[in-house]
Amino acid sequence: MTTVAKPIPAHGTTARANGSRGYRERCTCHPCRVAGSRQSKQNRVNRELGRSPFTSPENAQEHLREIHLVMSWDELVKATGIPVSNLVRIYNGRRTKIRHETEAKILAVKAPNQGGPGQRIDATGTMRRVRALSHVGHAYSTIAKAANTSPNRILLIANGRQTTVRRSIAERLAKAYPQLAFAPPPRNKHTSRSRNEARAKGWHGPLAWDDIDDPNAKPETGGKSKAKASTKPKVYADPARVAALTAQNMSAAEIALQLGCHPRTVIRARGRAIASNDLKEAA
Repeated sequence: MTTVAKPIPAHGTTARANGSRGYRERCTCHPCRVAGSRQSKQNRVNRELGRSPFTSPENAQEHLREIHLVMSWDELVKATGIPVSNLVRIYNGRRTKIRHETEAKILAVKAPNQGGPGQRIDATGTMRRVRALSHVGHAYSTIAKAANTSPNRILLIANGRQTTVRRSIAERLAKAYPQLAFAPPPRNKHTSRSRNEARAKGWHGPLAWDDIDDPNAKPETGGKSKAKASTKPKVYADPARVAALTAQNMSAAEIALQLGCHPRTVIRARGRAIASNDLKEAA
């Protein structure tokens, strides 16, 4: 998280009129004197009527936790004009009271339909991609470079210890994934170690996933179908062609429609492609 400089309040505002100790002097221009006088009068009226300038932070805290799911702290600071330290204290429940103005600023922020780069999203798809690339033989350092993050972060994601990731990391890895998945690195002790570790842990390669981002998707291992034999003529699916189409993020159903075969035929072809790749590696 980067530090965002707090902007200086505009003339004619109470904040500019009162100044900030150790940060900026009071402003004595006419608009600021009017704003300061108006605020002093309102404070006297509130005291006489028993109105408190503070309120419970519960509503602001609930809304802040909701919008933080799709907005980073930098984005929230920009949207509310409230220092990040204050937002974090409200978010963590460390404020027992906040000003009405602070609550209004937080409640006025509307959550976007899609979060920014700092939004934290489910790590399922990213974790599967990391594991699939490791299954191919890519080292964590190579995957980290593609995602522009640290190898330690990739290790946490691969082992399932990080359940959410920033949208920016997920998008960068998803963009680099097709090229890395179907361009295995040269065979050496490092790539062999990555492959052996991935397969020992039961991780699956790129061809095993029909929809790698679907949390409910199950990996296809090329097992035989229990369906009854069809009277229709069988259509052969070239494993190389299936692998190429899979690299284009096409599902088994889409590939089957294009090749004129059953989706199960595509899944078997994926299994043959995986087996053929393993034989080449062992040679």
